[in-house]
Formats: sequence, C-alpha cells, structure tokens
Amino acid sequence: MKKMLLAALFLTGCAPTLVQTARTVGEGNFQGAIEPGFTMVSADGVTGGVPVVNFAGRYGVSEKVDVGVRIGSVGYALQGKFALTDPTDAAKTQISIVPEVSAIAAGGAFLARANVGALFGIPVGESELTIGALTSNTIGGAGGAGGGAGGFVSQVGGSVGYAAKLGAVRLMPEVGFKPLVIGGGTASGAGSSGGVAFVPNVSFALGILVGGR
Repeated sequence: MKKMLLAALFLTGCAPTLVQTARTVGEGNFQGAIEPGFTMVSADGVTGGVPVVNFAGRYGVSEKVDVGVRIGSVGYALQGKFALTDPTDAAKTQISIVPEVSAIAAGGAFLARANVGALFGIPVGESELTIGALTSNTIGGAGGAGGGAGGFVSQVGGSVGYAAKLGAVRLMPEVGFKPLVIGGGTASGAGSSGGVAFVPNVSFALGILVGGR
C-alpha cells in the first residue's frame, strides 16, 4: 500500500509542463496562474494517468528576476526565473532559467524534487511561443509497519506551449514530455534495484495566467 501511494505521489508531481512564459513578469508586477491538466506515464505495458491542477503566483523583484510559489499536485514548490536576455524588449526572443524545488507528502510517503528548466520564448505579436527543456531529480520514500520503500529518479524532457495574450490574461495550452533516464530504489524484503529505462511521461496543461507584462 505504501509503495502504491509513493507511485501515486510521483505520478501527480512528475508533470513535465512548466506553464509559464520565458519572459519575466516585470519589476513590481504580480502574476497569478491556474494550471489544470493531465499527466500520463507508460511502463512495462501498463499506462496510468491522473488529472492534475496547480496554482501559482509570481512576483517580479527586478526586470530580470521573478520569485514565486506553486501549490497543488506538485505539492509545495518555490520557483525562480532568471532572464538571460532583455525582457523589456517585447520583439526579442527571450531566454530564461527556471529553477524549482518542491515537496509533497501523504500517508507516510514523501517526495522531494529539484527541477531546472530553460525556456525559450519566441514572440508572436503580443503572444509567445514557449519552448522548454527540463531536468528533474526526485527522491522519495514510504515507511510503515509492513516495511518501507524508497528511491530516486533523474529525468530530462521538454515542453511546447503557446501563451496567447487576451488583454490582461494569457491562455497557455502546453504539452510536455519527460522520459525516465536513470533511477534506483529499495524495498523491504526485495533488496535494491536500479538502471536506465525509457518511460514515457506525457502531460497536457491549460494555464490561465493573470497579470504580469
């Protein structure tokens, strides 16, 4: 049961979508977001999927730096965004780095995750075509009277989204793909295991972003 819960927590938190633009929100500006979606993983001939939803808030501490929080299926997360290009130039392709750390726990199981994403934003009028690359490292564990289990996974992937600007709102559909690269784990009575595998993890999100530039 603990291992099943650990797997469920991993599935809800492993969505490879970032659901934000490469362009920062702007100094002194706030952006709120609702991110409903769906994530699916396929392994050993078995496919599983769950709906996910996250809520995010970001604040521009400078023109090139955002800080924010994300709460929901991802657990509790802290985010940053660091622009490598000039975000005040709306006609310029934007590049930014997006680190995120998160944690989620339930029923004696927990996950902790550290992500680093890179976003490339191509302006399309006032909208943005956003292409993302993501690395993710996750550790997790579960314990109880019936024994315990734990493990780690490291993943790489990418995403493509389109942030359509509709007045003060951006509507951002995004698809992401993140295969499992390397992982390992232990379980009571089963020893340890590890290796490299190709495990497709596909997600879709529809972000509603309010505020910002």
